[in-house]
Amino acid sequence: MRKNRPETMAEAIQFCFIKIPLKTLEELEIKPEEEMFECHFGLGMWLRNSLGLWSGGPLLALECVHPDDASMVILDELRKYMKQHPDWRLVRRQLIKGEKERKQRKKS
Repeated sequence: MRKNRPETMAEAIQFCFIKIPLKTLEELEIKPEEEMFECHFGLGMWLRNSLGLWSGGPLLALECVHPDDASMVILDELRKYMKQHPDWRLVRRQLIKGEKERKQRKKS
């Protein structure tokens, strides 16, 4: 993964687990499908900006034509992952721990 630019959906999900607050992830997990459009301007916009989806890249090219669509695909895949992996909170903690350790090594 280049700086904030995941190249695969798995990397995008990892990025989300590291950067999105736990409370927001928990709300996303239980949000009814028909209410997902509400994420377009908040979380969706954050994803588009944070991941550089407006400037294209491998992830955008593989998944969608437009950044708006790409951000919603990422959120849908994130929700799917959380539903398929009841231990996602543990996975998230491990990713955050690994990210902190990586930053510590980088400082040294």
